[in-house]
Amino acid sequence: MGFYTETMHLPWIVALLVIVGEFFGSLGLIAGFLTRFTVASFVVIMLGAIATSHLQNGFFMNWFGKQQSEGYEYHLLMIGIGLALLMTGAGKWSMDRLIAEKIER
Repeated sequence: MGFYTETMHLPWIVALLVIVGEFFGSLGLIAGFLTRFTVASFVVIMLGAIATSHLQNGFFMNWFGKQQSEGYEYHLLMIGIGLALLMTGAGKWSMDRLIAEKIER
């Protein structure tokens, strides 16, 4: 929390939402629960990370230690993976699928 509020100068509520979203969202993705909602929030978080921290460093990651910080290559990869999950859903063995089947009955 201190890193987001003191170093990144984000409001405390945004920092809290990012921390809670990434922690519980990761657990939800593992279980396949609320996948599309979680992925949409991850896309927003990654876009925020690009806009606030990585855009000025360019596209590529800091492979050789010559840049001051990391680029936004990884964040775009996560957005791409997220968009694929957003379109297809969690899959056959997800909790989302089990809930949808129970509702259909």
